[in-house]
Amino acid sequence: KTHDHGIPINPKVPEDLIDEFNKKKNKKAKENFYNLAPSYRRTYLRWLYHAKLPGTRLKRMKIIIQRALEGKRM
Repeated sequence: KTHDHGIPINPKVPEDLIDEFNKKKNKKAKENFYNLAPSYRRTYLRWLYHAKLPGTRLKRMKIIIQRALEGKRM
């Protein structure tokens, strides 16, 4: 894809998302997120990396955590 410059094919979980997952209230979300198939995790992370503005990134992190908490895939 031409619009994916600089975004790795298999991105690592960014530190700010790890910090959010490590909060006590997000323990189940973290467990569910890491139990997702690698392709689903990759889709979430690439979507997060596509955010250009800090506000968009925070919004997407909240969505990822909420969906993981509910056990939903992307």
